[in-house]
Amino acid sequence: MWTNKIRISVLFPVYKSMPYICEAIESVLKRDFDQLKLVVSDNGSTDGTKDYLRSLNDSHTRIYV
Repeated sequence: MWTNKIRISVLFPVYKSMPYICEAIESVLKRDFDQLKLVVSDNGSTDGTKDYLRSLNDSHTRIYV
């Protein structure tokens, strides 16, 4: 059965993505979906990506570092 709520999951596997990850995450989170989930999985970055991801505080975001 279809509902009016849009359910979207966006998955970002990242590695040393600091030059791009801020803009990419911002682009996803500014979308107007009721049921949005952003999952970011960092694969051992050493360029500050992990620190940035840990600083995010959004109920739609799940971070795995």
